Amino acid sequence: LPPLPDDGFSHQVVSRLTQPQRGARNSSFLRVIVIGSGALAGLTYVMLATPRSGSAIDLTAEIGAAVTQVATPFLDPLVLGALSAALLSLALVFYTEIRHRLVS
Repeated sequence: LPPLPDDGFSHQVVSRLTQPQRGARNSSFLRVIVIGSGALAGLTYVMLATPRSGSAIDLTAEIGAAVTQVATPFLDPLVLGALSAALLSLALVFYTEIRHRLVS
């Protein structure tokens, strides 16, 4: 059978496939905006919902106590080992993508 004429269609398809995605930057920027907005909303909620204890020093002490309470379980050697293994596994799985992003 003779080949079908494509009038440059194959060339157009291949050229579109090899072009970098235009929405990648917009998607990344949008992600930063959404995460930043969420963080700002959370901080605003905490500041408005937390009863005032009197001074900024007391508030700083309360935030420090809360951070210490949250961080304490992560200081367990078994938890640190598990987190390290998980991070290493993710790095190995996504090695090609990470390398591509760092190099280019």
